[in-house]
Amino acid sequence: IWLDGYGSTTSGALVTKASSTNAIANLDLYQNHLIISHEGTSGTSTLLSDLGFYSGTNDSDIQFVATTTNGSSLTVAPYQKLFIASGKTFVASGTITVSGNASSTSRTDGSLHLATSSTLIVTGTTTLAGSFTASTSATFTHATSALAFNATTTGKVINHNALATLGSTTFSGYGGGWTFATSATTSTFVVSTSTAIVTLPGVFTITGDFNNQGTVIQTSGTTTFNSANTQSIGGTSAASSSLNHVLMTGTGMKIPTFPLKANNFTIDTGAD
Repeated sequence: IWLDGYGSTTSGALVTKASSTNAIANLDLYQNHLIISHEGTSGTSTLLSDLGFYSGTNDSDIQFVATTTNGSSLTVAPYQKLFIASGKTFVASGTITVSGNASSTSRTDGSLHLATSSTLIVTGTTTLAGSFTASTSATFTHATSALAFNATTTGKVINHNALATLGSTTFSGYGGGWTFATSATTSTFVVSTSTAIVTLPGVFTITGDFNNQGTVIQTSGTTTFNSANTQSIGGTSAASSSLNHVLMTGTGMKIPTFPLKANNFTIDTGAD
């Protein structure tokens, strides 16, 4: 279901599926949202391939394109938010890209939200031009897939509440600015552009490598490097990593490749 006549402020779509022709009550559309849902009679999830049944390649008023040939992918147009409905599961066996037009004030542009008790399962890279938010009861399952943020404006928020680890995270886009609003754990952490700024929460754990080409800020709390494997810590702009307290723990070797600035350091027993 979609609004006819796509525009930056006049779009909206909902993808759901059902195994019967019975009436569906409370079928809502939200402005500038792509909502993923499914009805109780249809199973327990909606698949990326379901979105490929009819998308923007069939009607340009639909603000997303889903393909299942030469690798599955979902691309959402600018100004939109990808919204996983409450209690629903979306299985994306491929890549997800939520595009943006560099808005610093829009709450939808390039963003992803997981509603109450929803689940997002991804197997490929998820790229967001906006914010990533989720209910405390939502679940984000990513295996070893990457989460990439490519905004070119500030004001983006990562608020994943009670979700598990985010996997590897990469921040790019010149002039982009992101703030973690809640504690987080990530594997590889990369800031790949010189003007990108990432503000960390008070509790932040990195289980892989740390590579900063931009600016990383933590005004209070602890950034923990914790792994049984070797961790490389640095980057050409690592001196712009203004961290509060750095804790080195885990049995894996920690290899600094550039000076890392923090108010204080703790090396735990057993850490190399």
